[in-house]
Amino acid sequence: MGNIKNTLWLIVIVLGICIWTYKVFNASQAYFVAKSAIENRSEIDDSLGQYDASYDWWFGVFRALRYSNVQKFEFHLDGVKADAVGMVEVTKNAGIWEATCISVVNGEYLNNRITHDCNG
Repeated sequence: MGNIKNTLWLIVIVLGICIWTYKVFNASQAYFVAKSAIENRSEIDDSLGQYDASYDWWFGVFRALRYSNVQKFEFHLDGVKADAVGMVEVTKNAGIWEATCISVVNGEYLNNRITHDCNG
């Protein structure tokens, strides 16, 4: 009886590791699509100057792992002229991630819209 119990626990642990690995892999793919979608955009360059997009992994990766086919990533944009916050939503269609919404705001109260490009 103890041997069957140990085997069931092993199956549960291996299954959990497989699911977690799949979610991390999907979140990583979605992140790279989101990062490339927010980089080198002329409307952001015009407002912020040359900028660098950074992502808070400690906060965001666990939030991103909750989603399945739609994931949202928030980026901090550090520009030469000003700083901003950007949100990129990516959607998985037919196994391929694509950016479906890019929104960037700055200003003291994040009330100055730089871009809002959403499909749908």
